[in-house]
Amino acid sequence: YRTDVIDETVEERRLDSTDAAQPLHFDVRDAGVYLIELEAEDKAGRRQTVRVDLFMSGDTPVTWSRPPAQTVTLTPDKAEYAPGETAVLLLQSPFQAARALASGQPLRLNDVEENGLEDLPLPGMRSLLLAPMVARSIPEGLLVVGSRQPGAYSAEDASLLSAVASQAAVALENAWLYEDATRRAQEAAALYELSQSVGATLNLNRMIHFVADSVLALLHVDKFALFLHDAASDCLEIKVSRNIRRETAQMMKPRMGEGIAGWVLEFETPTAVQDVGADHRNRSCPIDGEGVTSLVSVPLQSGDHVIGVLHAMSSRRRLFTVGEMELLYTIANQIGAAIANARMYDEARQKSEEIRKGVQRIARALGSSLDGRRTAQTIADLALEMTGADRALLFALDTQGTLTARAAANFKSALSSLAPIPLSDGGRGPETATSF
Repeated sequence: YRTDVIDETVEERRLDSTDAAQPLHFDVRDAGVYLIELEAEDKAGRRQTVRVDLFMSGDTPVTWSRPPAQTVTLTPDKAEYAPGETAVLLLQSPFQAARALASGQPLRLNDVEENGLEDLPLPGMRSLLLAPMVARSIPEGLLVVGSRQPGAYSAEDASLLSAVASQAAVALENAWLYEDATRRAQEAAALYELSQSVGATLNLNRMIHFVADSVLALLHVDKFALFLHDAASDCLEIKVSRNIRRETAQMMKPRMGEGIAGWVLEFETPTAVQDVGADHRNRSCPIDGEGVTSLVSVPLQSGDHVIGVLHAMSSRRRLFTVGEMELLYTIANQIGAAIANARMYDEARQKSEEIRKGVQRIARALGSSLDGRRTAQTIADLALEMTGADRALLFALDTQGTLTARAAANFKSALSSLAPIPLSDGGRGPETATSF
């Protein structure tokens, strides 16, 4: 089945603009989609084009493009309706010949071949009987039976199948409601367990691994990645993953705007991708090489700041629902603050350990040397290393109340040029003494 779009010029006019609006009338004989295009040009020769399309109804048939899925698009004449209003729907059917069960009544097809209908269920059948499955005015499905013989079904058969379909619709609705309630209860229990486990520890590694396992179980995906933003490198780094090669996880460090993860970080917006390989955002930092076909991604926030990104990924083609995206977003909201607190705790603990080791090294240096100049230089070097500074100076206070530079780290070339700083000057010396 192939659809070709053919544009045909219906009417063309030339006019000069005036101060007042000019009404234009066009003679439209056939139903279909019309494109009105206005092209204007100023005195400097600059052109500007404005286009607007509209649909004109009528008695003539209209051919619509046919999508890969066997669907029909319904377009209402208004966005909202008040109770009691009648809606006018535009039925954009791509089928040349078709019948719809819009009435909710069963349909008998005595001879499919004579009717010339295509793409019907149960191929090879000469006669079909179709009954909509409707529960509380809500369509739940379609029940179809077929026969290789033409004219195999009577009106009584249609009534019987309709009754069966109605009972089946109620049973299906009850089963789906029970399944949905069960799923929601399981999700609520899993989210509660997740919040309890995450809130009970400040161990970042243990926390993110529990999150990874929870996402796999709740969203029924087979791949996962948790990115955290590193302020020093201004990149996202994968801190925990599932079924992603270690070398890929170590090398994948997208910046803001790079890859799907970088896009989510930049725009702070969740996204669901059915075909990752075809998504243009994937090109700058591809992840489909790990067998990822579909994914849903949400930002990981702590307060007003985005600290990372969650990827829930599937190796099979999958359309993630809005509910699944909201579920992942709920998980991200629950763990965002906890991960930020755990990171600060780790940084504080690491800093405390570095300070403790530095103090021990200073104590050893002071106890093992009687050379004042060497001891001062050791202290300056250790101060530079412990604080991560670019330069360090050590001043000694003499008996006359003057600070004199005795040692410098990454600043030794200017050490001899630094003038003493008298405390009577408010502790302020030459500019060279404070430009590090």
